[in-house]
Amino acid sequence: AKKECAQAPSEKTRYDLEQAEVNLLNERIRVCRDRFARHPDQTEILITLGIALRQSKRFDEAVDVLRTASKD
Repeated sequence: AKKECAQAPSEKTRYDLEQAEVNLLNERIRVCRDRFARHPDQTEILITLGIALRQSKRFDEAVDVLRTASKD
């Protein structure tokens, strides 16, 4: 999507790029949650999850996750 938007900038390619970035971020959140559920002892996963939540503007969730990570 980045390449397509760079090669042929338009409203559609910018929208497609935004959607791809949102989808990637949501997938990252899902993967982090799944991994932490399987490996709750690996609290470093929570840092990555917290960053992804912050990037998706889910600030309250990000703070809660990072507080949990900081306890370790």
